[in-house]
Amino acid sequence: PEDGRVKKARAFIGETLRGDGAYLFGRDPQKGGIITLGSHVPKGGRSGQLSRTIIRKVLTDKRALLVTDAMRDDRFSSNESVMRHNIHAVICAPLALYEGNEAALYLAGDDPAISLTEQELELVAAMADQMGLALAHIASKLRRREYMLSAVRMLLRVADGNQPGIMARN
Repeated sequence: PEDGRVKKARAFIGETLRGDGAYLFGRDPQKGGIITLGSHVPKGGRSGQLSRTIIRKVLTDKRALLVTDAMRDDRFSSNESVMRHNIHAVICAPLALYEGNEAALYLAGDDPAISLTEQELELVAAMADQMGLALAHIASKLRRREYMLSAVRMLLRVADGNQPGIMARN
């Protein structure tokens, strides 16, 4: 679950850095495919073209990646979607999440005149680390809340006993 802090962080990255959009991707726990968890495209910007190949590499390697021009990068230039979508500059960084969940923050730059830098890579990687910690904290709070609610439900069932007409509350 994404809360306001994560949305603000993604918006900050999308508005501050020179990309065409900031995206949050995760791996579908049931099917294993890449799913979009959220996006932010600055006002007046266009939705960036995305490379799931780059996202998969970042999730597999668990390392942030700077691609200054995907169409000229030997690692990605042979990929059909990179060529078809004219993907240029990309920064993608994994989030440190809990229990084996996987997510990545992706900054797309479609304008070939703009190149992203190592400093921007470091900033996005640091933001991804912080977003991962925030999401892990939120998940922990939700698990703790669910545990407490289940304990209260159990206590209500015990308190209700076998008395007819009295039902446990949710």
